[in-house]
Amino acid sequence: MQNSLLSLNFKNKISSIQRKPSFKGTEPISADSDYALDEPAKGKNKIGLNEAESLKGRSLLKNLKHHIHNGSKKILEFINETQLVPEVAMAFMKQVMDDNETGQTFIAEILKKPKEESRTINTLVKNLGGEKKYLEWFTQSYFKAYQAYVEKFFKEATSPDELLKFAPNWKFTSFAEKQKMLSKDSDYMTFGKVPDSFGSEETYKKLISNISYEPKTGEITISDKGFEKSFKVEVFNKEQVKSCSSKFIAKVEVDGSAFIVKADPNNNDLNSMLRSDSIYVDACIDRYLTLNSANSPTCYYYDRKTNSSIYEYIPGEVMSSENFICHPNYINLMYLNNATKGINDLGIYCNENKRFNFIQTNDRGIIPIDSGNFTYFQGLKPGTYMNVELPNECGRSLPLIYASLTKARLDKESKQS
Repeated sequence: MQNSLLSLNFKNKISSIQRKPSFKGTEPISADSDYALDEPAKGKNKIGLNEAESLKGRSLLKNLKHHIHNGSKKILEFINETQLVPEVAMAFMKQVMDDNETGQTFIAEILKKPKEESRTINTLVKNLGGEKKYLEWFTQSYFKAYQAYVEKFFKEATSPDELLKFAPNWKFTSFAEKQKMLSKDSDYMTFGKVPDSFGSEETYKKLISNISYEPKTGEITISDKGFEKSFKVEVFNKEQVKSCSSKFIAKVEVDGSAFIVKADPNNNDLNSMLRSDSIYVDACIDRYLTLNSANSPTCYYYDRKTNSSIYEYIPGEVMSSENFICHPNYINLMYLNNATKGINDLGIYCNENKRFNFIQTNDRGIIPIDSGNFTYFQGLKPGTYMNVELPNECGRSLPLIYASLTKARLDKESKQS
């Protein structure tokens, strides 16, 4: 009964919206016969005189499809230019998402530019009449269409990199199943490509096995199919590897190029792989950043058989305590995220404030070199049953801190209304 009353109230609001004809001799343009546009500002056409005349009597949705097919306007641009009153905008945007063609086109358009997400959300909030109305549209209309979009995208993806460019938080079972379909090998989990300097994947895997067996700094020669390859290796945590762990980080120089190799070959079981700061989880995040041209070390390759990854080596100095703000954790956290805002724009947030996870470079500013306990969150990519929350074991989450501020504001508005 309550829902019926709300629905009736909404219809009454819609029917009460009136508009004087903008152009002499023409009828108002409407989404349906019940939905009317508000009056344009004096001296301005919200859709344009010629367009208004030619589209007389046609619905906004048909008008929008006309632009989509002609490639003359993006959907968000169309919404901005029509300047609908919020009640009409809400009804229209629900129609857009309920229509498979326009809904899927709209999602594809706004997800193409992840760095403009905040701008897109602000535009929608403004047009729909505030944050509460946006959330209503988001939960009732957007999410259903988004899930259909992701299902189709996942099904049609032709490589792991195509999936990781979209998001780093695919559920392992879904990601592994896709790998199996693409590679025809249920045990083969890999993404990216071994740099040519290593010679081949097999040579690289032998190198990982060699370092893991005896972590040391020096020359290592690998023989593979009659060829020999020499590597200069510097293991940064060799004492830790010898005493209690198979996980190592090493600088590898070969053929005049330098790389960082991270590996944990004895812990490639599923439980270990899905933990925070694992080689696999970090590689998913870092490959996502690489594919989206972030200011972070290039992640070239990940291989599950060796549970290892290859990164770009970037010269720099670990952030000194002098450059690091020596204040409470929260201030340090904000400082680091502001310093690496480029990755925030892609939905990646640092939750750990250890200065050793960042380096100061001469030409690229502050760069994260360890993505353990990073969180992925994008408002227009809310996740589906094929996605998961990335593990975070440091006890804080910057996106949740931001979300609490929004909740507090909405609660305050509710009490005032």
